[in-house]
Parts: sequence; C-alpha cells; structure tokens
Amino acid sequence: MTKEEFGLKIKEIRLSVGMSQIKFANLLGWKDSQSIAGIESGKTPFPADKVYALNKVFPNISIEDVIEDLAAVQKEKIREKVYSSIPEKRK
Repeated sequence: MTKEEFGLKIKEIRLSVGMSQIKFANLLGWKDSQSIAGIESGKTPFPADKVYALNKVFPNISIEDVIEDLAAVQKEKIREKVYSSIPEKRK
C-alpha cells in the first residue's frame, strides 16, 4: 500500500460520513486542515500517534487494521528505496 492509497482510503471514509477536512482535523487534534489535505493526497504520512484518535472518530476502523496499513506503507517505501539503489543491469 502506498501513502497515496492510504490517503485515498482515509478520504473516502471521511467523505462517506460527510465530514469536512477541518472538522476531521479538529477531531484528530489539529487546528487546521492542512495535515488532513496532505495525508489524503499522499504527500504526508499518517502519524502513528493519531491512530487512536482516528479510531475514536471512526470506531468501525480498527486500530490493528490501521497499523497493518501503515506497516504496508512503510514496506512499500523500503521496497522503492532498495530497488532504486540497484543498478539497472542487476534488477
């Protein structure tokens, strides 16, 4: 899973309940919507310290599922870094 895929997933969940970015940001403890916009666009990683708050806002999203998604994002980042360091002829 990429940051973009995770962000899209968060955006779809937020929109499914008709919540604005600013309201969502406030419920997660942020003062403005910039962090949410960054997460939803895949430009900003979702902070692990906000997983519990996310679960409180959306109780149907399990903490373990979010942990698995965040781990998958990290795995993809590591994969990209490793393979980008291999010379073309060795891939």
